[in-house]
Amino acid sequence: MTEHWEKKLIEEFPDFFRMHGGDPHVTCMAFGVCVEQGWFPLLFMLCEKIREEARRDPSVDFRFEQIKEKFGLLRIYGAGGNQAIYDLISGAEGDSSKVCERCGSTDEVEQLPTQTGWLKTHCKSCREEEKKYWQERTKAQGAQ
Repeated sequence: MTEHWEKKLIEEFPDFFRMHGGDPHVTCMAFGVCVEQGWFPLLFMLCEKIREEARRDPSVDFRFEQIKEKFGLLRIYGAGGNQAIYDLISGAEGDSSKVCERCGSTDEVEQLPTQTGWLKTHCKSCREEEKKYWQERTKAQGAQ
């Protein structure tokens, strides 16, 4: 995620991101939010819902432990939540399969392997962009 969008999440929800930039021996949040900016709206909405739930349940002291992409889907690990919060997280992870992780589009989104073998959730436009990039790269390497 770009620094701009990550900063917005941290500023709006500082308690959830209190481990951000911490010791990598203690938290994976030391590495920041490890997804592309297309999923920013999903994460922001999730944080708003978690905040609402935390206000209803004073025993909640939620924090993110890791946010990443795995197998083309959003993966979120946290601590200090209740079942309602973990259900919200599960829903957001599922919703990520319908949102382009690169641009946030919901049009013609598919999970497909890239040229490097990684599964990515991209819209048609971003898939075409990536395909063009690899074609140009392959052509340039062949010219050397």
